[in-house]
Amino acid sequence: METAFDSVAEGYDNGFTNSVVGKAQRDLVWNYLEKILRNQPDAKVLELNCGTGEDARWMAEKGATVLATDVSSRMVQISKLKMDSSELQQKVVCRQMDVNNIDAVIGMDKFDIIFSNFGGLNCIEPEQFDNLLQYQLPSLLNKNGKMIFVVMPTFCLWESFYHTLLLKRKNIFRRFSNKPLEASIGSGETIQTWYYSPNWIKKHLPGNIELQSVKPIGFFVPPSYLNHFFSRRAGFFNILQRMEKKVSNLQLLASASDHYLIHLQKTEG
Repeated sequence: METAFDSVAEGYDNGFTNSVVGKAQRDLVWNYLEKILRNQPDAKVLELNCGTGEDARWMAEKGATVLATDVSSRMVQISKLKMDSSELQQKVVCRQMDVNNIDAVIGMDKFDIIFSNFGGLNCIEPEQFDNLLQYQLPSLLNKNGKMIFVVMPTFCLWESFYHTLLLKRKNIFRRFSNKPLEASIGSGETIQTWYYSPNWIKKHLPGNIELQSVKPIGFFVPPSYLNHFFSRRAGFFNILQRMEKKVSNLQLLASASDHYLIHLQKTEG
């Protein structure tokens, strides 16, 4: 997996971060996080699957201190360069770490927020994800600490519609598979991907972690692989963005969106 993400790191910001779809979906996540950080501006954050550091930089600018981790050494290098150029070296530490080996940070510190954006946790097989939710991540949280994840669900209306138009019937409900699927990450690279519903996560929570909220991310705003189409249709895309904002609090739509944001909270020390 490290080799795959290393090979796409250089083009990740141009291909997703700075794309119209990438900006729209990230803004939805940031709008939610901003309310959290406004009440806790000095939060200590552990970011899993930080990519090129866009979220870490934004959270640091809001006052948080961030340990930004990623399996890809090249992603981590790019993240460090961003922090250096924005003078946030004192607010963000970037470290290479596979989320499957999260024991590397256990015992070092505790965090107010554990955050993972845009399907990073979909690269984890169910047994390991269950272990993270049940034991490892709660042990890293301070009292009343939060876990905020952006995850790809087991169904995406946009994806099914897209494959219907292409007459690819086998792919219409591809996410329902219990087996890992090969998902493209660009430049011809693929990774094994599992899809998790909000209910799956809820069922695998320990007794001291409560579900706070679930939000759709990309019900009207399309998946990133449709960016080439919508980047040339700004008017249409703006309508979709406005519609997305109107349904941003409808939990029911989360299970049919490209991603969903799930907010979990520790209820005891």
